[in-house]
Amino acid sequence: MYAHILSYIFPAARMAFLVTLLCLGVVREGYGQRVYADAHSEANGLLGGSVSDEGRAVDNDYNNFSTLNVGVGLLNLMYTTQNLNFSGTTNPKPQNTSPIILKFSSTGSIANLIGGISIQRTNNGLTNTVGTEYTSSALLTLLNGSVASEVIIPIPGVSTSSDGVRLRISTVLGLGLQAHLYYAFYITPPQVPSSLTICANAPESVTITNFQTGYTYRLYNQQIGGAEVGVTTTSNILNIPGSLAAGTYYLEAREGDLYPSARTPITLARNEVSSGLITANQILCSNVTPAQLTPTTPASGSGTLTYQWQSRTSSGSFQDISGATGLTYSPPSLTETMIYRRVATSTLNGIACQANSNDITITVYPVPGISLASSTIEACQGDDVNLTYITTMNGPISYSIDWNAQAEGAGFVDIFNETYSFLTTEDTIPITVLPGIATGNYQGILTVRNSNGCTSNGQIIMINILPKPPAPEITVQ
Repeated sequence: MYAHILSYIFPAARMAFLVTLLCLGVVREGYGQRVYADAHSEANGLLGGSVSDEGRAVDNDYNNFSTLNVGVGLLNLMYTTQNLNFSGTTNPKPQNTSPIILKFSSTGSIANLIGGISIQRTNNGLTNTVGTEYTSSALLTLLNGSVASEVIIPIPGVSTSSDGVRLRISTVLGLGLQAHLYYAFYITPPQVPSSLTICANAPESVTITNFQTGYTYRLYNQQIGGAEVGVTTTSNILNIPGSLAAGTYYLEAREGDLYPSARTPITLARNEVSSGLITANQILCSNVTPAQLTPTTPASGSGTLTYQWQSRTSSGSFQDISGATGLTYSPPSLTETMIYRRVATSTLNGIACQANSNDITITVYPVPGISLASSTIEACQGDDVNLTYITTMNGPISYSIDWNAQAEGAGFVDIFNETYSFLTTEDTIPITVLPGIATGNYQGILTVRNSNGCTSNGQIIMINILPKPPAPEITVQ
């Protein structure tokens, strides 16, 4: 069994540097996101040095290697360098921020190389170095006292273009050195949408289109370094929680949860929408037109706002009201209780998000009614009369009679909300006819009122006052 040594270094306030040391006899293969260096170049010092089997570091056999040799010589005058680069023709060049993973070894302990080794990224050839040079002191820190014979080290990304990495060994203190260089590769970054618009507090799923098994995908708050934000997957679906705030995040693919790719940015926009408040609850009688429904607190949204008013009955579900798409809404006259709300929609980057306002209840009470046996009655002068009704509806508890001017001039007195115990079956309403009212036809308007304060439509009643016949003369003989 091969031992594994993992070392992670994250210097504060600067670029993160992950170093993984693996003591391996065999390189694990079969990870499809690896892109290997496919070109090489070499250079030697003034007093010599050599690289043999140069092409092995870029061939398809990842278990063989090139060999770098320097003999005994003066300090730093005998050296050799091999540069492995990505041609951009057969194999794409890495992104600036892509870590390049390099495997090299020594014939004995890697400690043999300490003091005479340098690793640095390059661009367009081994002489054009970019980024940090990792020399013996840094490598010694990474080794942490290990006596491994092989190491695999991710060389961090840089801020400028880079298409390769070079390994250089040089004579130190008159000692000869030898190193084996196996390969260099980077991990293809995950392919996901560059921007994502999601409704506020809503979760969303993102598909990783170049997903392959064997990789762990982690979301970070910075392109280099930073911290994970708690979003991780080993499948092709990345689940964004509703709690993740708007901002730019960076998705990293990590082979075997060890070798990192460059991080792919995802800009997350949250489409915030607030419905506002509308006013106000109303209590009406049937067939009365409600007051206009208006906002008391305006709606707001990250995108373009539109509106749709909805209504429902007390037992129904909300339905859109055709044509009701304004800030306000004027309901029609109602015959039953209705509940209204306004839906505010914010559309941002083609994504529509909705919020519902508070509910407004318009309570509708039924109007009472009375059905008369006849609207015309007759009475003799000075006699009271009964107005007969057949049935009542919706519980009237009082009645009113509004006499016209002629009737009032003759002596009829208006009746206003006279409490009366109505039946639902046939009964009568008494009407007083004062003595001295002249004969003739008199007209009034009858209405009834229920306990909800609703008043019926008026009905015309006519009273025909007839002359009272003279008392009979009785002759006693």
